[in-house]
Amino acid sequence: MKVLKVLSVIILVFIVTFSINKFMLSIERNKIVGYREKIEIKGKNINIVEKGLENNQVVIIDPGYGTTAPGLGFMPLMDELFQTYHVIAIEPFGYGDSDTIGTPRTVENITDELHQVIQKLGYTKYILCSHSISGVYSLYYLDKYQDEVTGFIGMDTSVPNQLEYTGNTFLPILRKWSNKLGLIRIASRIHPEWFMANNQYYTDATKSQIRYRLYRDFANVDNLDEGRHFADNWNKIKDLHYPRNIKKIFFLTKKEDKDKDWRYIETQNAFEKNNGNIYLLDGSHYIFRDNFMKMSQIIRESF
Repeated sequence: MKVLKVLSVIILVFIVTFSINKFMLSIERNKIVGYREKIEIKGKNINIVEKGLENNQVVIIDPGYGTTAPGLGFMPLMDELFQTYHVIAIEPFGYGDSDTIGTPRTVENITDELHQVIQKLGYTKYILCSHSISGVYSLYYLDKYQDEVTGFIGMDTSVPNQLEYTGNTFLPILRKWSNKLGLIRIASRIHPEWFMANNQYYTDATKSQIRYRLYRDFANVDNLDEGRHFADNWNKIKDLHYPRNIKKIFFLTKKEDKDKDWRYIETQNAFEKNNGNIYLLDGSHYIFRDNFMKMSQIIRESF
């Protein structure tokens, strides 16, 4: 009897949170303010954010898995870099203000779409700057387009053998329903630092715009499909290494013992200790949120 009562209460709570979340989404849909420029790729639009003079060295930034509104999230780092570089944050399909496309989120499709955007912008030489899972995609990208990329910046990037350490814990049904039931909305209020920078850089209006997109996009069709392709995409790059002939720098979150940190060890292996440097910084996995000033200084000194 007690079990049934507890179960009934849980179901009731979920009905309430589901209803509130659905109602709030309908209101927030009209509050979302678009930003920056759209580039048509495969009949859909990819959103980009550009800062800096056209004749400056180009830095292309691509986001980690599920990053909310990358064009806004990367803004602190972009604001530090744009006087020296022409910085472009590219939001893949399903991210930020880009459309969803509904085609398989394979490493081939993701990298091809990124390259098509860069081609349409007219750039043939650029530095690639990747966060988290984009480190996996960047290995494939660099293997295919290494004659175009003049340097690489990794921001707590994923590594070829990562799943051997972490396993593949992606559960699409959990991600989908945690969002539908409003649990992500609740979590973002209790722990906002999980979803956006824990500093005073953003205005309240910008924070609201990021939250609206978080609730809308956390489990959209492209987001979920990308997660389903994690294992396959990792398997396709597991034997690749970063090119020897370009400068590489990696910003990794500092752990207590770097000699036991799999990300540090595997990052070294991925660039074969050749023409690259690793910088260990305090902070979260979203290292660019916590260390954008330090990172921009190192980037300027390196490229």
